[in-house]
Amino acid sequence: MEELDLREVFNIFWEKKVKIILIVIIFSLIGALYSIKLITPMYTSSTTMVLAQASESNNNNDSITDTDITLNSKLVSTYSELIRSKTIIRQVLSNLHIDEDEQTVKKNVSVNSKSDTAMIEIAVKDKDAVNAYKIANEIASVFSKEVAKIYNINNVYIVDEAEVAEGPSNVNHIKNISIFAIIGIVIACLYAIISNMLDNTVKSVEDLENILQLPVLASISLCNVDKKGKLKNSKKEIITYKDPKSPVSEMFRTLRTNIQFMNSDIELKTLLVTSTLPSEGKSWITANLAVTFAQTGKKVIVVDADLRKGRQYDIFNVSPRPGLSNYLSGIYGEKNSQMNKIENVIQKTEIDNLYVIPAGNIPPNPSELLMSEKMLKFMKEIKKLCDIAIFDGTPNLLVTDSTILSRITDSTLIVTSYNSTKLENVDKVKKNIDIVRGKIAGVTINKVPISNKEYNETYYYSPSNVPVTNVNKSSKKKFNKDIDEENKITNNMNDETEKMHRISIIQKESETKNSIFDIQNIAENIDNDKKIIKNEEMNDIISNENYEIAEEMEPKKKNTRTRKTTKKESSEILDKEVKKRTTKNKIKEDIDGEKNKQEEE
Repeated sequence: MEELDLREVFNIFWEKKVKIILIVIIFSLIGALYSIKLITPMYTSSTTMVLAQASESNNNNDSITDTDITLNSKLVSTYSELIRSKTIIRQVLSNLHIDEDEQTVKKNVSVNSKSDTAMIEIAVKDKDAVNAYKIANEIASVFSKEVAKIYNINNVYIVDEAEVAEGPSNVNHIKNISIFAIIGIVIACLYAIISNMLDNTVKSVEDLENILQLPVLASISLCNVDKKGKLKNSKKEIITYKDPKSPVSEMFRTLRTNIQFMNSDIELKTLLVTSTLPSEGKSWITANLAVTFAQTGKKVIVVDADLRKGRQYDIFNVSPRPGLSNYLSGIYGEKNSQMNKIENVIQKTEIDNLYVIPAGNIPPNPSELLMSEKMLKFMKEIKKLCDIAIFDGTPNLLVTDSTILSRITDSTLIVTSYNSTKLENVDKVKKNIDIVRGKIAGVTINKVPISNKEYNETYYYSPSNVPVTNVNKSSKKKFNKDIDEENKITNNMNDETEKMHRISIIQKESETKNSIFDIQNIAENIDNDKKIIKNEEMNDIISNENYEIAEEMEPKKKNTRTRKTTKKESSEILDKEVKKRTTKNKIKEDIDGEKNKQEEE
């Protein structure tokens, strides 16, 4: 068993704090019930006696000899047994006319001798406080007479007579409740530790990386997401679009970056998002991840491949039909109109560069449709129409749809739910994908708890967000002036690069007139591709220059040289990209021409 540090132990208790508190409260209530209802109140009265002179020869002597003390000390144990004898108990009950069992009274009588003294304390417990008081005093009286009769000496004297008890001696509500509460705390702690040891759900990055050897690409906070992975405020379900500066949006950008890094060895054109079981938030992850890709200028198509319970149409507020199932089956509606073109099922969203193909009508054979030849044709064509297509698959352990798609897509992202998804289920998904030789990019942990304080923490997105309240007026003016200059430089670079984009677009239009998308969409594709390169170069320049302005460490001359150099590098990169795309299109046209010739022959 792995050793737990204090932080992990604290987290275990904190996660189960509600159950721990409930257990302690339940045990406290049991303690109160036991103390009030189940304990029979018993009242105790006690009297104290002392053994004095041991012989009558000393009656006229005011002092006590050592012989008297020694003899009395030896008699204490004898007297203690004598007090609880049947003779004395029977005589006491007879004198008081109390109808109680002798054995019961004997058990309720206790005799305590104080060490190194000749004093004896007689304590009597009874359900009735008055009876306890009477019995204690009567025992002392009867005992004194019996000693004088037996030993023929009168050396027993009553120091303190018994009094009526004001309250029960065996009932202490606070003490009893506290004892039961402590027992509850111990049991609650044992429950938390044992349940954590037996719990095999996903609770940390280490669980997935060390046990299953799967890279965790990002942990997405719970935010305002319900158990189904949907935001409580449905209007803000696409949080990366509605609230792009939130910490959760930044987590999605981290996920996007890590996915690109994990697939750097291939050209990532299709990505499958799946989960183990329902309600783990894969559709929510798919939608927001697609938005982050679209925000970089890439043309993104979200394909709802959950042909049974697809909900991407609801997230992006588009028509649920026609969709993927209609394209694969070639049928839509009662008219059985043919759906042979992908553009008939693609729908534009309110987000730039983002399109959606909904699931469509629920077919009777979704697995067979995904295994068909037409699905392979769909995969080839979708790669030509966008920069990346993200497939929202079905839960992997329920049906085989996602396993089928994992083989024909470039990579797969597995979505897990914090403290809900079992590690063994993730391992099963991994094995299912490995069997069909699919590639797994990694895992993301969804619904990770985050406090309001952590969620509301802000951070810097750009120099305009840097607080300047503690800066003097001159520094503030200089800071704003530098930012304005930087914005002018950025705008000039945009204009120059835009001219190059338009030239390349015209070349591209003349070579791809027979494409599935019209010329305007082709220009959009090229324009967006150029913007990616431009934005990456410009973001590096702007971030470096903003840092230099804020720290006031670099002179303006150096900044000017850097800008000129970057312009040339950006132009060269864009020219190379245009040539590459032109060459690829020519090769494709040659191949298509040869195929047409062979078919005609």
